Amino acid sequence: MIAKFAMKNSVLMIGVLFFIIFLMNTDVKNIIYSRTNKLKATSCQSVMVMLEKRLLAGQSAKCNNNNLEVEVKAPFLAAKYKDQNRFRGDMYREVANNLMFVSKNSPSDGLSRVDIVTMKVIADKMTISAVTEGKFIVELATLKSKDGMAEHLKATVKVKEFVK
Repeated sequence: MIAKFAMKNSVLMIGVLFFIIFLMNTDVKNIIYSRTNKLKATSCQSVMVMLEKRLLAGQSAKCNNNNLEVEVKAPFLAAKYKDQNRFRGDMYREVANNLMFVSKNSPSDGLSRVDIVTMKVIADKMTISAVTEGKFIVELATLKSKDGMAEHLKATVKVKEFVK
């Protein structure tokens, strides 16, 4: 019965075959998968809606389940620094400034429900990865003094350096 229908409508069967090949293509799978992830209602997605509008040129952000991952390209080169400790200091300052940027440009109710926030600052000679929870980032937006911010970051953020 099916074979008789297939022989009768061969053009339709070729169309169905091409459609199956189209769906099995890896690019189409990635597009469908990313669209499906955008439609999942998570706190990270609510943060991304506002954050994507305000990201600067060297910044990118994505959600991994309910975890926010932010990557930043550092605007300076290690070769311009005579003292490497000053370069490290500027890299850590860049991490703190970008964590503050995320806290101020994200809705606080959504960010407080994000499980983990990962910040990667990438330069030519060093990469710094900082990990913290969303509820601590929300508290960072309310702090006014530099000393208070520094103490809060020391207490709540775990940092790891990767030297290239």
